[in-house]
Amino acid sequence: MRKIIEETDQKNATLELHLRAQSGYSADEKVKISPNQWGKIVRIITQEKMERVREIIKEYEDLPNNAGAFASGMMKFSIKNAENSMAIGDTIGTMKALNDLKEYEL
Repeated sequence: MRKIIEETDQKNATLELHLRAQSGYSADEKVKISPNQWGKIVRIITQEKMERVREIIKEYEDLPNNAGAFASGMMKFSIKNAENSMAIGDTIGTMKALNDLKEYEL
């Protein structure tokens, strides 16, 4: 068990960030991260995308004659997949769900 914990805490991946502020300031950073840190980052991003999709769902549900019912159902399914993956700590499943959530637009 200790070996597994040590392996998931090893910083053997590189995260490359490009930060750009509204003021025009920008910076590039490269940092080493562990699988545990990557999992946390994916969960944070996925939660933000779920909130964005929930707002889109409201718009689709407001369409007349249930015109948006199918699309809102698909979005709810994607959110449920993301929630389930995060609940069991499935980072790969969460990443797949994140890719689904990114596809939804108004």
